[in-house]
Amino acid sequence: MDINGKGKSMKRKIYIALWAVLTCCFSSCDDWLDVRSDLEDKEEDIFRSYEGFKSALTGCYMAMADRDVYGERLTMTNIESLANLWQFGQNASESVMADHYLNLHDYDNDYAKTAVQAIYTGLFNVVTQANIVLKHCDTDKDVFASEKTREMFMGEAYALRAYCQMDVLRLFGQLPQGANRQVELPYSYTTQLDEVPAYYSFTEYVTRLEEDLDKAAALLKEGDPSYEATFEQVNSDNSLSDEFLLDRQFRMNYWAVRAMQARLALYLGKTEDAYKLAMEIINLEIDGETRFPLTGASDLSKSNNYYACPSEALLLLSKFDLKNYTVSTLVGATADNHFYSPTRYYILSVDKLNDLYNGMLTASHNRYRSVWNKSLRENTGATYCAVMKYYYEDDAKNLMRKHQVIPLIRMSEIYLIAMETTTSLEEANRLYRIYMRDREVLLEADAFASLDEVRTEMINEYRREFFAEGLMFYVYKRNHSATMMWKDGAVQEDEYIVKLPASEYNPNLNKE
Repeated sequence: MDINGKGKSMKRKIYIALWAVLTCCFSSCDDWLDVRSDLEDKEEDIFRSYEGFKSALTGCYMAMADRDVYGERLTMTNIESLANLWQFGQNASESVMADHYLNLHDYDNDYAKTAVQAIYTGLFNVVTQANIVLKHCDTDKDVFASEKTREMFMGEAYALRAYCQMDVLRLFGQLPQGANRQVELPYSYTTQLDEVPAYYSFTEYVTRLEEDLDKAAALLKEGDPSYEATFEQVNSDNSLSDEFLLDRQFRMNYWAVRAMQARLALYLGKTEDAYKLAMEIINLEIDGETRFPLTGASDLSKSNNYYACPSEALLLLSKFDLKNYTVSTLVGATADNHFYSPTRYYILSVDKLNDLYNGMLTASHNRYRSVWNKSLRENTGATYCAVMKYYYEDDAKNLMRKHQVIPLIRMSEIYLIAMETTTSLEEANRLYRIYMRDREVLLEADAFASLDEVRTEMINEYRREFFAEGLMFYVYKRNHSATMMWKDGAVQEDEYIVKLPASEYNPNLNKE
């Protein structure tokens, strides 16, 4: 078997995918009507202008929003099946058969392997694009009108590379603590067709990931206009002559990077660091007002129906065609007059939804009331429930900014990180009151009598709050949970380590 050849083939597919995306970005330009075969010449042409840099960076976000990456598999479907949130049996339709085997953590099944290959390729497609942007930020400095603008581009590219490779670690890596099985992974700096990234131990990989996040934070602190202004203030700043500086909520910004650092610290068990980072974001104020408030109560009001709570997002992906496929998978609130089969759609039974909100005051809880469609009917008469986070009416207001979006980091997660890592029971209860008030549940007394109770409830809250957002598998994994809700039997260590695609190989294994 030519393992080396397979590895190069996969890299070639990623590289070609990059140019497919960038060519689409330039499809309105005469320069790109003539599709040339020399990819290196294309690369040189792209980065000869500032417009080219903008299109290249935009291509990174387009690649992230692909359905094989965060557009679906790593938010709504496959990743949630790894956490046993969606359930499909042997009689599942072809379109969801991979999820049946991912529920079982059967990584040797062909359906599961195909899904994992798509995810892995998609992640490294983004990484490769980010690496190429970084390369040309260094070699083509004169294209930028100011050093601050160049720093912002570099900061975003470092953050994009880190975001995707953090999820490579969380998917394919060993347990972050107490691992019996050691796993080496590729951390990619590559920009060439035939360049195979080096593989690193867990500790070495984490060091590189932390370095990228530190670089991103330092650069964005200098170049990001949202460092000292709210997203709304940036968008309304008439002094900004470059429209590419707007919409920082949809791009890697300084505060999204700080949130990523908090997420990573918690995953690694660095609870003190995670706490400090989370509270830094929670305590931010501008003109005496909380900079990043929780917004569920307003987002989920009948006048808005922003089901994914985008207003509290530190990072969003724009996805204009979202409804084209979410209605046929997650169902949402579609009014189509047909029955919904649990063998085809990603839906929950009424009993499972009740499990999810066990102990909650569902009469007032706005997530239970507004985010779930609880009236789907199967042809047997059974009732099912569908998540509505990615559903919207075609004539909804603020369509592009509030509905056609996929949240990647929300303030609700930052509050959960703070509550899980605080050493003060009083503070945990105070934060939880704020958190639940945003869910329109008013607590008259402290909810927790111990910090152990806090940590247990945080796991339940991740499951409720981030359903179809792709976080729960990582919560289980960092805690090395022995069980998962709705999964039969204990969860073994190997089930938490997704197998790398067969096309990948570790060059360290060939060393003598």
